[in-house]
Amino acid sequence: MTPRPMELVAVYLERNGRDELRFVPTCSGCGELVLDVTEANVAVVGGNGSCLDLEGTHKGAKVIRIDGRPHVFCWPCDSKHGGNVPWVNAALVFRDRDDAAQQRLNPTFRSVARRKPQ
Repeated sequence: MTPRPMELVAVYLERNGRDELRFVPTCSGCGELVLDVTEANVAVVGGNGSCLDLEGTHKGAKVIRIDGRPHVFCWPCDSKHGGNVPWVNAALVFRDRDDAAQQRLNPTFRSVARRKPQ
């Protein structure tokens, strides 16, 4: 099965009388919005996972492009597409301000795009 292209979808979450702007990925398997990024993975698909080109450096680290394209999979779809390597939990790619572990790592992370109710 060929994965669908991943999209970022702009949404507002209405909570406590305020709207919060979020950008959430769609699952490359089922196409649903991945609202809880702690329960999804980002995997490289369509290549052999080999290193391609040195793109330069960033803060003292070499930046090396990997063969393939990144796709987000919710956990049920990830288990169906299994074996995608390399992969990482989506919470490490998409910052989730509601995840307590991420708040401990970066307690000052907050959304800068908020609007007050009309």
